[in-house]
Amino acid sequence: MVGAGAVLYPSPLPRTTAFTDAGLPGAPFYDTTFTGLRWWILAGVVLVAVAVIGLIVTAVRSGGRRRRAAAAPPVR
Repeated sequence: MVGAGAVLYPSPLPRTTAFTDAGLPGAPFYDTTFTGLRWWILAGVVLVAVAVIGLIVTAVRSGGRRRRAAAAPPVR
């Protein structure tokens, strides 16, 4: 069971300055992979939710049309 406030995704690594502090050339590297990945996952979840809602709405509407068509007497 997941407790309140639990993090379900890995957080990005903190920026390291150990190499530049040791005198090596280059800028400190900061990992932003997980930040971007979280946004892509969120966008995917939203798209799936919209698709499921659209399927439900379509099924309900077509079911209502079928009931109305079956209940009407034939026209002569």
